[in-house]
Amino acid sequence: MEDKKMMTKRLISVMKDDLKDSEMLFGYAKDEREAGNNEMASWYLTKARNRLDMFQKVDEKIQDHMRKKSYEDGEKEEKDSGYKCFYDHLVEEASELSQKVSKFKM
Repeated sequence: MEDKKMMTKRLISVMKDDLKDSEMLFGYAKDEREAGNNEMASWYLTKARNRLDMFQKVDEKIQDHMRKKSYEDGEKEEKDSGYKCFYDHLVEEASELSQKVSKFKM
């Protein structure tokens, strides 16, 4: 049981890191665009997209983990509501950032 909780905690931590790095890189892209350096802005924007893609892959992994955990435990919901709440918050933030990145104009 403890291993499953630790796995959830680690996966959420990786998601958090991917999201924070994406936000940082997106900020750098905006700064470079404002400075008139579109080449670097584009480079940072690509890096931000890549981290968001990594976030999505970890999200798929954690969803699979949660489904397996629920199945093995005979439960329909994840019991660790603190992790679930934080997870939901990260997914929402990533969705908002993804929309900003998609709309970013040079």
